[in-house]
Amino acid sequence: TLSCALHELGYVSFSAYINSLRIEEFIQRVRSKESTNYQDIFYDVGFRSRATALRNFKQYTGKTPSEYFSN
Repeated sequence: TLSCALHELGYVSFSAYINSLRIEEFIQRVRSKESTNYQDIFYDVGFRSRATALRNFKQYTGKTPSEYFSN
């Protein structure tokens, strides 16, 4: 099943996989200087709340967006 395949790739669940895709797209858009408004980009990539987006970003990268992009 799809869930088994995702689990073999290291994802806990389908939603974790989808959120990782959203975070990767967010990172790509910020790096491309498409926009500097993190909240707008989070909504554009599919997150429905700022809190959820920030929690998932930190879970995925270990940093907040500001910390991540400060380098």
